[in-house]
Amino acid sequence: MSRLTLIHTQQELVAEIAEKTGRHVLLNAVFDSETPEAIRLNLASPSCSYYSSSQGAQTFSLAEIPFEVLSPAVLLSMSELSGWAANFTFVADAVGDVSWGQVPQNDSRNDVPLQKLQSAMYQLLYTDSLLRDLPVETDLYRSYLKHPRSLRLIDGEVMSDAGQSLLANFSQATTCYVQVPQLRGYSIQESVREGELGPAGEQFREWFQQARRLSGPAADAGLEYVAYALRPLRLSGAEFRWETQTQDARRLSIDLLCRFRGQPVWTELKMNGDTWTSSALQQILLYGAMVAGEHQAGRLQSHYGAEFDQGRPWLAVLVEDQDDRAFLEDFDQTLRFVRLPAAKKAIQEHFAGIILAKIKGLEGQWQISEWHAIE
Repeated sequence: MSRLTLIHTQQELVAEIAEKTGRHVLLNAVFDSETPEAIRLNLASPSCSYYSSSQGAQTFSLAEIPFEVLSPAVLLSMSELSGWAANFTFVADAVGDVSWGQVPQNDSRNDVPLQKLQSAMYQLLYTDSLLRDLPVETDLYRSYLKHPRSLRLIDGEVMSDAGQSLLANFSQATTCYVQVPQLRGYSIQESVREGELGPAGEQFREWFQQARRLSGPAADAGLEYVAYALRPLRLSGAEFRWETQTQDARRLSIDLLCRFRGQPVWTELKMNGDTWTSSALQQILLYGAMVAGEHQAGRLQSHYGAEFDQGRPWLAVLVEDQDDRAFLEDFDQTLRFVRLPAAKKAIQEHFAGIILAKIKGLEGQWQISEWHAIE
């Protein structure tokens, strides 16, 4: 499936525009100069019109189309263009503030966005192929979908096979997700099924949002609240789906965005009754792979840049403390795992470090009972 109407020959152009009405943009149109450009079209019968930076505004008949196409050309309706701009920053930057429904066909305000769209044409084609072919259901994603209560990441003092697999899957997933162009928003709707905090988690989140800071016994232990339930692979619209998947990865959300030492912290929260620390580590590494790289760093900057200093983000896992031997052993082995040189190296390739912390509630207030910042 393609979200773009591709045109390779003049015959295909004639057939396409003969069946359409209304406002469109055609990329890779060619006039006598043979220089490809984007033009604005108003398709109607019997007379149509176009606007180009080189030719100005002109009317024409479908029987005598005054331009040809350089293969591959792209024909976009204004609604299709709006869908692209809603999801991808490079299209929104090209379109800018121009509303073609309000700008006349012969207005020179068409020039700049048309030129920018022409420059972005091959990025449109590349992004369309990514939506079709990128294997977003990575091994790390499929492992996450099993929702194990815990993972045995260490055997004695050495990394287990499960631990090695986790790091290998994290590396492979990051290589996949960094190819995604900069996305625009983080959230599609208020109510989400995946990534819900649950009743206890919601109570903590509401307290944290009001208190603004979660503190611990040490002076440097603490997180500041910024936002919650942000979707790393957020794409809106039924036509903007990842096709090589069985689940809808767009629905995944990261529990919390916090601040530590002035830097962003992507945070997974686990309350009593949920999975344990090792499983939460797998989950935050999946989300970390999805937000790694300069493209999504640009998205974070555009939405929350005023909240942070310049610097690399962190990952974090917060778990509600509990007096359970198996839970405590899982926390301890997860902590030993992230301190191993191989784990630190894998995480620090993309992040400043990782935080593991336990939290405790008392009379409606919360605080950090144990804190580890590994960098």
